[in-house]
Amino acid sequence: MGKLTLYDTSIPRETIVEERENLYLSRTVEQHFFGVLQLNYISVRMNGG
Repeated sequence: MGKLTLYDTSIPRETIVEERENLYLSRTVEQHFFGVLQLNYISVRMNGG
């Protein structure tokens, strides 16, 4: 499962967006695919299925 990142409110929004974009772009196609599968699994579990 993913991780929750709490940011200090003094960090500029642009810095956070850049950090997240760099992380997203560094992932492989396989990592993206399994991330979608994980989100789907969580969605089904939360909806009682």
